[in-house]
Amino acid sequence: MLTILVVLGVCGIMIANADEQSYPEKCVAQLEKKTAKEESEKTGLWRKHLLENALKVKSDIEREKQWVASPLAVYSVPAMSPHKHLPDTYPIDGKISSQLRTMGAKGEVYSISFIVFPFKDIDSLSISVSDLKGEKGTIPASAVDVKVVKCWYQAGTAWHSYFADPSQAALIPELLLNDDSLVKVEHETQSNYLRLDYPSGSEYVWMSYPESIAPKKMFNPLFEPFADSPKFMPVKFDTGEFKQFWLTISVPVKSSPGFYSGKISFNAAGEKIVPLDLNLRVLPFELPAPKTYYDLKSDFIVSMYHYFRIDALAKKVDNLEILRKQLSAEIMDMQNHNVRQHSIGSGKYAGIYVKAMKEANLDLSTVIGPFEGERAVHRKEINPEDWKNFVEKNEKLQNELKNDMPGTHFYALGVDEAGYSTLTVENNVFKYFAEKGLSIYATAHLKNLLKAGIYNVDVLATPTHPEEAKEEARITHAARGKILVYGSPHSGVENPAFIRRTHGLMPYMSDFDGVRECGYSPGMTWCNSWNDFQYFDGFRINFTYPTNGGVIDTLHWEGFREGINDVRYATRLCQVSQEAIASGKVENRYAARQALQYLATLDWQSADLDSVRLELISRILKIQGLLEGSK
Repeated sequence: MLTILVVLGVCGIMIANADEQSYPEKCVAQLEKKTAKEESEKTGLWRKHLLENALKVKSDIEREKQWVASPLAVYSVPAMSPHKHLPDTYPIDGKISSQLRTMGAKGEVYSISFIVFPFKDIDSLSISVSDLKGEKGTIPASAVDVKVVKCWYQAGTAWHSYFADPSQAALIPELLLNDDSLVKVEHETQSNYLRLDYPSGSEYVWMSYPESIAPKKMFNPLFEPFADSPKFMPVKFDTGEFKQFWLTISVPVKSSPGFYSGKISFNAAGEKIVPLDLNLRVLPFELPAPKTYYDLKSDFIVSMYHYFRIDALAKKVDNLEILRKQLSAEIMDMQNHNVRQHSIGSGKYAGIYVKAMKEANLDLSTVIGPFEGERAVHRKEINPEDWKNFVEKNEKLQNELKNDMPGTHFYALGVDEAGYSTLTVENNVFKYFAEKGLSIYATAHLKNLLKAGIYNVDVLATPTHPEEAKEEARITHAARGKILVYGSPHSGVENPAFIRRTHGLMPYMSDFDGVRECGYSPGMTWCNSWNDFQYFDGFRINFTYPTNGGVIDTLHWEGFREGINDVRYATRLCQVSQEAIASGKVENRYAARQALQYLATLDWQSADLDSVRLELISRILKIQGLLEGSK
């Protein structure tokens, strides 16, 4: 479950004496003065927003006396919010509070968040989290990871589409950073700058240039001194500007069910700031691996296009250890976001992928790739010798992987987003792979595949629409295939609430077999994902951003994880309901069938998903209680 906090720099409310202004009063007076003097139309509007926000916060604090005399105030807001929480935007879905209440299952990883609005400039504010203590044990502070949400400029369609419009710029909240100063933003020019930390000193480089003046050598953070801090760093605040923070909670799988509490403390020189109470309820169950809605025995596939192509990047480095380290960081990050079925992106360097996957303790029962039929499609028609070479290479690769990954079932890849004519030619390629014991994975529109032969594709990844999804799933299952959501939408839509819905309950309730999205990150092989303005006809298809040896996560990437968590909660409800029905007791059976009725009639397109989560938890706990009472 998510909860978000907005901390607002509030110029205290109480006055020490009749002649001394409170924090809010000083803040309002300062912003009024700056607004009156502002000559720039753009900056003037910004100042006006800050002034309006300060007045609203001042009013809120008068109703919440715990924030009296504090230089900042806190608003709890939903982490999976559809609203952009920006420096000059009042959190309309927020509530001023010094309490954060949340709950999670044992072993669950999820997010909560908060925003800060200072009523005065604060040069350095540090944030720390205490251990969470309960009657049955302690959850260490290390289970709560703190990040600052960086707002920066992206192409004009940001938050609403993965198609980029670099002719315009939009300020959006996206990056989750330990060091807020890693990315610098200039509002006047709507530009982003990245900090490179050379041995001789740090410098900021412009990262909003168009293709017409782009450097000949593409910026690649894997080979530059560009990385986030390994720990959370103090943050600077400007008067009246909101700043959002993000907490990722990893509930220890061995923690005892019950209630735990701790503190989130704020420290700034010479300031007395109200701490936040962090209250966590650990639920008495673990979340299962996601299963499909139509069949509890069938895995709900969660996979990701991963464009980290070692064969392409290896040409740019002398030491493959750099690439291995980066690959391991990205695989671990995907694993931490519910991605369960991974892919191998290069046959030549398959061993590096295999080693990284084993180090991450991944489930290797199913792997997508590295067998590809794309080049063979046309070559078989043109040159039999090329087809022969293709067959020999694939058989050699298959033998190597059998030794490295015994028991793994591989899916061979068809031509990406193939049309009808290509799919028709691919029939022979698919048959070749099938005869070698491989299953077939393909991306295509179902209507094209129906004409070309759906019978030879085992897993279809297809764009879909909510009104069509159920029927597409029915047809695919009738042909004994599986169907995954793909491009509905692709990654790159920064709105976490939207991504949560479209990659969680939408495919699940539509009887899809999972999701395989494009993509995790471009891998810096064909575009610079750090610059949204470089490619005029481009589009953003990344959930994360690479650094030198690491990964920067984003709000929509957290939304993806939360969507799969929704599926896992629904799976848990179906599992306990099945057990209750099998128990033979009328009360158990009635409670289970009521729960299944709720799920079947759920309007996943419009329902508030945080409320849905609470309802799922409530029904799980009720049925579990009945089952335990029956023993």
